[in-house]
Amino acid sequence: MPAVAAELTGSFPCKIDAGAPPPPRPASACVAVEDSPDGTASAHAAGCAVLVVPSLLPVDPARGRTFARSLEEVDLGVLSDCLRRPEASGS
Repeated sequence: MPAVAAELTGSFPCKIDAGAPPPPRPASACVAVEDSPDGTASAHAAGCAVLVVPSLLPVDPARGRTFARSLEEVDLGVLSDCLRRPEASGS
């Protein structure tokens, strides 16, 4: 699984580490990858598209959220599709 994550993130033009300054792009141009209801809600509230890969707690479907059972089924096409879905903010 780490190899899949490295392959996906290696092609991103902009990566943000936890605690880093805000991205140079609007949140609506970002895909947050989350596995919990709280993380999903936070990314959703920030205006990001959200790719949800549920872990221990279920995450409710909502506008701007895309679901995957595993990161192994995620590729750049899936991430691009996340950005083409209706706005994460629900507006």
